[in-house]
Amino acid sequence: MEQVSRNEEELFLIQPKYDGISGKLEEGKLSTRGNGYEGSNISDKLKMIRIESNKIVDVTKDYVLGEIVITNNDFNTVYRKIKSKSGKTFKNSRNAVSGIVGNEDADFYFKQGAVLTFVDYDKNSFEIKMKEFDEKFEKIEEQINGYDYPMDGIVIKLKDKEYGDSLGRTEHHPKNQIALKFTNEQAVTKLVGIEWGMGKDNRITSVAVFDPVDIQGVTITKASISLTKRSDGGKYIVHGDIAIGDKIVVERAGMVIPYIVNIEESNPRGEIVSIEKCPFCGSDIRIDDNSVVCLNEHCFEGKVKNVTWQLTCLGIFGIGESVIRSIMKKTDIDNLYDFLMIQKKDLIGIDGIGKTMQDNIMCELAKIKCVKASLFLKALNISNLGESVSKTLLKSFNLDYILKSLTIADICGMEGIGEITSKNVIEGLNKNRERNLRLLSLFDVEEEKIEEGEKICFTGKSSYTRQEMEDKAREKGFVPVDSVSKDLNILVCADVNSTSSKMNKAKKFGIKIISEQEFFAL
Repeated sequence: MEQVSRNEEELFLIQPKYDGISGKLEEGKLSTRGNGYEGSNISDKLKMIRIESNKIVDVTKDYVLGEIVITNNDFNTVYRKIKSKSGKTFKNSRNAVSGIVGNEDADFYFKQGAVLTFVDYDKNSFEIKMKEFDEKFEKIEEQINGYDYPMDGIVIKLKDKEYGDSLGRTEHHPKNQIALKFTNEQAVTKLVGIEWGMGKDNRITSVAVFDPVDIQGVTITKASISLTKRSDGGKYIVHGDIAIGDKIVVERAGMVIPYIVNIEESNPRGEIVSIEKCPFCGSDIRIDDNSVVCLNEHCFEGKVKNVTWQLTCLGIFGIGESVIRSIMKKTDIDNLYDFLMIQKKDLIGIDGIGKTMQDNIMCELAKIKCVKASLFLKALNISNLGESVSKTLLKSFNLDYILKSLTIADICGMEGIGEITSKNVIEGLNKNRERNLRLLSLFDVEEEKIEEGEKICFTGKSSYTRQEMEDKAREKGFVPVDSVSKDLNILVCADVNSTSSKMNKAKKFGIKIISEQEFFAL
């Protein structure tokens, strides 16, 4: 405030930072504010929206800027019975607002009695002079904290909009305003163990298990925890240095994602958590790009994860990982090609897979006889050959040439493709050329128009599948890509507090970073 004040009489507005979706009502049309210039028309949601303002609003004529939220009281009463499309109740009001506003079927929620509140930004706005800040701010803050709206902070901005706009903006925010985020609620608990998991490409994951704690009405017993690059006596240490029995401080970032913010060593110290071998097959491991990789290319758990991910790339969501694991455990299937060639008779006698499940599996597999060329390449599960690089290649080469004859010299230097990417892609293609061509023979490949538009990338563990997020992005006119580069327009983060390599890279390049909630509101 001192930096932008012209004198002690400078006027500021102090307002709640609502935890919802920004919206605009103009002459009967309600829209999200999107990127600040263009948003989505959500006028079909007006029938379930109550408007709260200091003035009587004529929906057909008036102009109102505000936030679409679900009040705390509504969420704790009305939303106990309201189900999402998946048949489950919403975990918090943020997810509910995003789910309802982003869903095209407004009647689905309207018939259940869903109600949204559109709060005029001017309704709860406190005017204060620079010289009055020390005297009045605490009382204003206390009053704001008493409101029935979901909030994650307080916004302070210059009242003189013309002067404020003249100050310009940083890469992150306008200089005429700033948000003071509320501290996330924390709880202290005790680490009781580590659960190991497996991702695609044989990457081992770790999850901390601790005594149950209640944070903002949600009981939490687990949180993701990182494996450090540092090694000690051949062991890879979890989270730098953590031991069973240590006290840990757990926080829910944005009231959604649990993570560990601090570790207090126990006395006496318990066993330091480390990993020497793959917990699933016992093979050697190595640190690779902030993760631990099992070096056994035949690791059963790794193959299950890869096939699961590849089927998802091809648009198959109806065959769960547990079913895939059961099939691969009882058969000789260990790759995507063999899985797609499965016959109904092969499923007989597998525990948990009865006649109905057998029919469902065969029906799901029958769906993918036609596939886009870029998604086929992505499903090969070759390092660095994601959808973005695939589309870049398909601008210059046909699929047959890519699979049979592509060389490093052909692609090195193309947009977004450097030496490392070129090497990984060509090595991956050469390694399984015969299998890839056999896989191709199972499909009718759909020639696709290479998309043009703003590039968008997703990072972090989401409640939605990556395919669902990318499909939604295409509906909004974006081009989904797998990696962060200088020409990326938007990075969508499941965890806005993440310090992942994608986040750090995006900040370095000055790329716009938004939450999933903001993405659905675009």
